[in-house]
Amino acid sequence: GARRWWGDAAGQLKDRRRARRQRKNFIAGGVTNMADDFTINSGDTTPVLEATLLPAEGQSFTLAGCTVRFRMWARSNPDDKVNALCSVLDANLRTVRYTWQAGDTDTKGGYLGRFEVTFPDGAVESFPNDRALVIRVSP
Repeated sequence: GARRWWGDAAGQLKDRRRARRQRKNFIAGGVTNMADDFTINSGDTTPVLEATLLPAEGQSFTLAGCTVRFRMWARSNPDDKVNALCSVLDANLRTVRYTWQAGDTDTKGGYLGRFEVTFPDGAVESFPNDRALVIRVSP
């Protein structure tokens, strides 16, 4: 028989969009269990990927004078699909943004990713530092 659907379509769409936005904004760091994935549709360049880079326990740092790159690679291939500069939104809060470029999401599938910080003294640290981000490019 026919399937009945009850509810406010506009309200439910708004709720789904809100949930999707919340899923996109997560904290990347070694000491958090916040959402550990990001989903974007194939060919899309929004939503942007924003993260707060958390220091390891007992550490403190700022992103002032640092270079931050976002790296993403397919689970089945260690070569980078994306290796590009990020914007530092707030150096003291350690918030960064990666804006997707054409070609970054052209191939559906599962990917892993990290933010790589190069400090003014040349030291390099990846975030999160205890795992890779899980990224899904949906068809």
